[in-house]
Amino acid sequence: MRRVLEYVRASLARECIAYLIVTFALSWGVWLPVLFTSRSHEQLGDLLVIGTFGPSVAAILLSYRGGRLPATKLSTRLVWFTIALLLCWAVLLAHASLWDESRLSVGSKLLLFLQSIFPAWIVSTAFSRDGGIRATMRSLLTPRPFGWHLLSFCLFPAILLLAALMTRIQGVVMHPPAVVGAGSSFAFLVIVEF
Repeated sequence: MRRVLEYVRASLARECIAYLIVTFALSWGVWLPVLFTSRSHEQLGDLLVIGTFGPSVAAILLSYRGGRLPATKLSTRLVWFTIALLLCWAVLLAHASLWDESRLSVGSKLLLFLQSIFPAWIVSTAFSRDGGIRATMRSLLTPRPFGWHLLSFCLFPAILLLAALMTRIQGVVMHPPAVVGAGSSFAFLVIVEF
C-alpha cells in the first residue's frame, strides 16, 4: 500500500487521477447495490446518502502516510466523533420527521443513525494519529478565508432561486413540497435541509 501511495504522490496528475478513480469506485460501489436492492426494499433507498461520502473517504485514504503523531489523544477524537454523530443524527431525524407523515420506526431511526456514522467519522479524522490524514482533514476545523465559505454558503440557495426564477419566467406554476404541519414546519425544514 505504501509503495502505491508513493507512486501516486510522485505526480500531481497521478494524484488527481487516483482521487477520481477512488472517489467514483467508493461512491458508485455504494450507489449501485443500493439502487438495485431499493427496488424491492424501498426504505434502503435512504442509504444512498452514504455514497456521497466517497470524495471525503478517498481524500482520507490517499492522504495516509503511515507515521504516527505522538501528541494525539484518542479521547479528543472520540469526543468530536460523538458530537458530530449526535448532530448529524438530529438533523436526519428532523428531516425524516418533517417529510414523513407517519411516526419513525425504531428500524428507521437506526438506519438514520448508521448514516450519521460516516460524517462523524470523517470529521473525527481531523484528530487522526496519522500525520497525512490529520493535515488533510484539519481544514474541516480550521476555516480558510471567509470568502470561500460565504460563496459555498450562498451558492446552493442562489442556484435554487435562479431555477425558481427561470421557472416563473416560463410561466410554469411551482408547488411547494408537501410537508407535515403548517408553514412554520416548512420554514424549519428549509433550515434543516440547508
